[in-house]
Amino acid sequence: MPNSVQLIYNDWDDWFTYETKFGVRYTDQSSRTFHLGWVKIGHAGQSKEERRTEIPKTFSQLPEGFFSVGLSGDYYSDIVNLGIAEIYFPAMHDMAYDLTIYENYKDEDVAKISLFRSMDTSRLKTRYNRLAHGDVELTPYNFKYTFPPRDERQVGRTCVLDFSVKPGSLPPTNVHVLIGRNGVGKTTTLNNMIEAIMAPASNSGQFEIDSISGGEEFANLAAVTFSAFDSFDHKIDDADFHHIGLRGWKDDDGEKIPYLKHTSELVLDFVSAASSCLSGVKRERWARALATLSSDPLFAESGVSDLADTSLHFDDWDAEAKDIFGGLSSGHAIVLLTITRLVQVVEEQTFVLLDEPEGHLHPPLLSAFIRALSELLISQNGVALVATHSPVVLQEVPSNCVWIINRSGRTIAASRPPLETFGEDVGRLTHAVFGLEITETGFHKIIRQKMVDEGWSLDQLLGEFEDQIGAEGMAVARSLQALK
Repeated sequence: MPNSVQLIYNDWDDWFTYETKFGVRYTDQSSRTFHLGWVKIGHAGQSKEERRTEIPKTFSQLPEGFFSVGLSGDYYSDIVNLGIAEIYFPAMHDMAYDLTIYENYKDEDVAKISLFRSMDTSRLKTRYNRLAHGDVELTPYNFKYTFPPRDERQVGRTCVLDFSVKPGSLPPTNVHVLIGRNGVGKTTTLNNMIEAIMAPASNSGQFEIDSISGGEEFANLAAVTFSAFDSFDHKIDDADFHHIGLRGWKDDDGEKIPYLKHTSELVLDFVSAASSCLSGVKRERWARALATLSSDPLFAESGVSDLADTSLHFDDWDAEAKDIFGGLSSGHAIVLLTITRLVQVVEEQTFVLLDEPEGHLHPPLLSAFIRALSELLISQNGVALVATHSPVVLQEVPSNCVWIINRSGRTIAASRPPLETFGEDVGRLTHAVFGLEITETGFHKIIRQKMVDEGWSLDQLLGEFEDQIGAEGMAVARSLQALK
């Protein structure tokens, strides 16, 4: 029968006690048959006297109290690849797919003796759970980028950035950051890295991969920019390269010319990308990303998460998507388009490069976007590099994932932050990264001028400013007073 699963009883018993093993065969709409491996099925209260698990002859869902587990990673991967995971696994009360079911029945005698007989349950809760939800296995990454020499004297002596991703680490290490003041060369570095990856013979530096799962290079590359004044331009015509941003390319007598997309074109880009994320595992990834972004109140109120909810039915889904996207602020719309396009294109071993995402985003939305990006890349065993001058981005990553870029003349230098960055105070991060630049600008400069150049006392400063000085300003003022 098309679109059906057949469970074939096998009389193998575990420790001469339980017979719970079934072969699984799936027949698709075109009557093609796929053998999916083996599954074990048990139910609550099953005793040794029952021995064999009895299941209904036909069912759309196993009865309450039944539970199952697949016997291999391929079982889960094959079901996901056939696009039936969201129907099949809930119908089978699969313990790896729904860890609540595992927790409810893990201590059942049939589970311990038969279903878990040859399985480490930690594998069920980690690897099989990831595979059942369309996520890939996590593997380490180690790669580095060597800046191009500016002249012969610099050959072999240029700056080197190394990157490492450790699976399952906390905090996650799959998002890395380049930070530095404007004009230091962050965007140029990202451009050069893309050139070095896509065209290794170019004079853009050297990109070396020491270890990566399944091969010697990234399977996919995505470049993201949030700026209308995008200098992050690449005309690379390659199926494995994706440019995501506000600019598009048009043909002008055989030459590709960049142009700024109109709002109506961005709306169509979103609807097209979102439509491709409505089925299978991409729908689940998109729904998870939207749920993370919905930690921002305005995002939550927009109703955008409803677009990925298959239990809701719209008379005209495209029109609903256009209305929701068109009703967002520019910052929220850019984030929604970007994360949706990333869900669309990110595959296993994707390298994502983002240039200054903070331009249109307020801090809470920026933090939510970085977290959604990290979760998406973890699901696909990918990695990202973000160029930024915002300490808010630093709060979301550990210090061993951060490079501070400095430039003296034409010479680039890089160093790690002097303090841990994940969850650190923005003020401390700003001082750690920008140091002297901060003390010579803004309120620092005003307070220094009054107390050093003009000789004001602390009391005089407070009087003239009518006590309108915050805690950090007071700390600066007291330090200057102590030096007198």
